Amino acid sequence: MIGTCITYNDFEFRATLVYFANTTTYPAATLLQFFTNGTAYIDAYNRGALNGANRQLALYLMTAHLAALNDLINAEGGSVPGFVKSGSIDKVTVALQPPPAKTQFQFWCNLTPWGQQLLPLLSVATAGGLYVGGRPEGFGFRRVFGSFGLGR
Repeated sequence: MIGTCITYNDFEFRATLVYFANTTTYPAATLLQFFTNGTAYIDAYNRGALNGANRQLALYLMTAHLAALNDLINAEGGSVPGFVKSGSIDKVTVALQPPPAKTQFQFWCNLTPWGQQLLPLLSVATAGGLYVGGRPEGFGFRRVFGSFGLGR
């Protein structure tokens, strides 16, 4: 299973995410395109901590997220969806607080229910983060052994 490429399976996708069961509203070719676009965010190859059924679920959630964002953008007349901070009609006022998000990716994922499901899945699979390099100097204002790099 490691190293294999996950492909879109329309029957499995619709069985996993029954909201998209309507083939008229969401044709298979359209969902396949959203799946293909989703592979720009999540690699389709099984490697790393996110593999097998978890990677397939992550790709399906990303597909659903992109399809839902497309629906939101179309409903808003081409504008980017977001959270209403406040609004009023007559004497009724509504104010919504956006979900807490530390990064733009988290905020973007929180725009749809499928993105909200995707975030914890990615967080669990990527716990510990990624570190590339020989010395952890990027994490502090000093060099590894305490010098400021003044030729010591």
